[in-house]
Amino acid sequence: MFSLTSCSDKAPATQDTKVTQMRYKDKLFQTGKINELNIEIGENEWKELLENASEKKYSSCDITINGEKLSKVGIRAKGGSSLDDVKAMGNSDRYSFMLKFDKYTDGQNYNGLTKLSLNNNLGDATQMKDVIAYDMCRYIDLDAPLCNYVKIYLNNEYFGCYLAVEPVDNDFCERNYGDSKGALYKPFHNLSYKGDNEEDYEGITEDTVIEGDKDSLKKVIAALKSFDSGENIEAHVDVDSVLKYLAIQTMTVNFDGLTGRNEHNYFLYENNGKISLIPWDYNLSWGGYVDFGEEEMFYEDGLESEEELDESQWEAQWEEWYNNLSDEEKQKMQEAEEAAIAAMPSMVVNLPVDTPFTCELSERSFFMKLLANNDYKVRYYSYLSKLASEYVKGGAFDNTVRAVMQEIGNITGTEKNAFFTNEEFMEGVSVLGQVIQRHSDSIIGQISGSIPSTWEGQQSEPNLINSLTVMILIC
Repeated sequence: MFSLTSCSDKAPATQDTKVTQMRYKDKLFQTGKINELNIEIGENEWKELLENASEKKYSSCDITINGEKLSKVGIRAKGGSSLDDVKAMGNSDRYSFMLKFDKYTDGQNYNGLTKLSLNNNLGDATQMKDVIAYDMCRYIDLDAPLCNYVKIYLNNEYFGCYLAVEPVDNDFCERNYGDSKGALYKPFHNLSYKGDNEEDYEGITEDTVIEGDKDSLKKVIAALKSFDSGENIEAHVDVDSVLKYLAIQTMTVNFDGLTGRNEHNYFLYENNGKISLIPWDYNLSWGGYVDFGEEEMFYEDGLESEEELDESQWEAQWEEWYNNLSDEEKQKMQEAEEAAIAAMPSMVVNLPVDTPFTCELSERSFFMKLLANNDYKVRYYSYLSKLASEYVKGGAFDNTVRAVMQEIGNITGTEKNAFFTNEEFMEGVSVLGQVIQRHSDSIIGQISGSIPSTWEGQQSEPNLINSLTVMILIC
């Protein structure tokens, strides 16, 4: 919504009818116009929803979006660790929510949209990291969710300013791919090839958003195999999609995903035997997520269960493990955390573009083998250069920030349940601008060869972009 230069979405020419029917893009995601949404729900229903947020069960409510009323809409809390963080506060009602318009009324939708995500932007004092990241995606023509700010009212009383985000599901695929039918997965997997046994890829299929044909997973495996072998890659992979996705990951320094040690926060789309990647969840990018390896220590001790644990069971196991650590082990954890935080500014500003991962590079062979191909690496560089030299240095980034400030600058942080004050929001925006500008300087220098572009090369390099005066907001 917010870029003054890059808000258009491509749609196949044969999609005219579909686009006409899917009017939600203009209704919800119109540049320069903040949405208003009123949720009407009974006191008991709302209380029950909050008390049982972790169960993510839908309750019924009536909503009015920009003057248009829909009855019997499903609403539930959403999120993973972010949901748990709100719950742990003990006195907060500011969960992220999912609206499902057709939960209780078949076929009901809002101008073609069947679900809407309402994000509380926990962990992001700037309230705009997702907006900037998705705008960057559209700038390099990478399919990404639409988003727009919304003032939420609860039973006609102002509740807070949220970010409304288009879920990556059927509507997203129809908007971007038309009648083309494919499978959509939200994996927890590093995309490395592990042989042809489908059981070794449960992390890809455990959260299947759209079922494909019976051979869809085999086609995904064939694509991963093509990367591993370097043979017939373009027959199995939308290479441009993957290169653009990697460029976005490098540009946003999103450690809560494949750039870091985690293996989530992306979607994989398979269609006619070709896979592509879809970006998701950037509220902890640019220094908002610090991983110092404590979970690896936990798993290395073999305390995880073979069966899937719910959050309370996992937390209980974690607490038991931590309490059994010696004072020396706890001290080492604290020192590791302090070291990770101290190293974060330079890691964010100077993330090496040829090895843009904090985990072992062998765990990101999917991408590293792609970069081993010089033609692909040149294309990857071209997308990075477009983001750093054109989007950031050319003024599109500043336009985006100005537009966001005009939208929410006077209201964010003023609600009674806000995570940050308006002053913290303003400071966060200023810091984020410094980080992105300096990170772009580093990317430009790395592409030109004046700055090392690998972790190994940077270890002994005194001429990195200065990050010492940049205060990264770790929220």
